[in-house]
Amino acid sequence: MLVLLLYFVLSIKQQVNSVESTCFYHLRRLKQIKRYIITDAVKHLVAAVILGRLDYCNSVLAGLQWSTIAPLQRVQNAAARLVLGLSPRDYDSVRHSLSCIGCRYTTASSSNSPF
Repeated sequence: MLVLLLYFVLSIKQQVNSVESTCFYHLRRLKQIKRYIITDAVKHLVAAVILGRLDYCNSVLAGLQWSTIAPLQRVQNAAARLVLGLSPRDYDSVRHSLSCIGCRYTTASSSNSPF
């Protein structure tokens, strides 16, 4: 039983890392074309490409340790910054914008906290 649990956690971490790298790849590509398209198109592309990947099978991630799902939170934070046109230093604006819709935004200093 312990072997199955260990295998499950390791395979979930690999899946999370794969989703993280794929999402950051797409975020970099979206950042390159952002100046050529309207803001609504950026929002729709982020929702379709990035948030769609984050939402896929996310019920499997429920109850896992924060260290396992933190990379996905970083992707969501980066996507919010891209849509809002903010730099990584503008975390207060992103936190406020995400809290209005019920999402959580964390920084590196507060990544150990679930809130």
